[in-house]
Amino acid sequence: MRAEIDVQAIHELAVSIKEVGLIEPIVVRPDGETFEVVVGHRRLMACRMLELADVACLVDESGDAEGLTAKRLHENLIRVDMTPVEEALVYAEAFEKYQDLEKVARMAHRSLAVVERRLMLLSGDAGVREALHQGTISAGVAEELNKVQDKPTRDFLLRLALKNILRRRRAI
Repeated sequence: MRAEIDVQAIHELAVSIKEVGLIEPIVVRPDGETFEVVVGHRRLMACRMLELADVACLVDESGDAEGLTAKRLHENLIRVDMTPVEEALVYAEAFEKYQDLEKVARMAHRSLAVVERRLMLLSGDAGVREALHQGTISAGVAEELNKVQDKPTRDFLLRLALKNILRRRRAI
């Protein structure tokens, strides 16, 4: 799941596909009369940008919903440009489906603590979440800011963090 589409990155992917071809096919599954993309949304967008008539696909007819969710998690989480907020949204989507955080953590190959901390970002302050999503503060700073209950104090600390005056330091 991607909160925002980086059009420039899709364009760069399209250029790459045009030059060397689609190296890794997308994965789809039957959905009635059509197919649903399971893995490879960005590759499909790049192929559409190139107006390709055919796109290499692997059809997963296993019916293994858990396996498909695990593939989606893996595909999304290995992206280097994913923000912690987008990562949290991926976990939230999987949790909504399975209602089991330990299962989501196993499927994502992450610790339960990491999954829980990311999900807490979604319920935190909207301004903190937006700054984190834009990359102007770190996940650690966001976690610490969300612990501050007093909104005026939290907003003040967020402004300091945005000016790069406030950083999270780890205890030794």
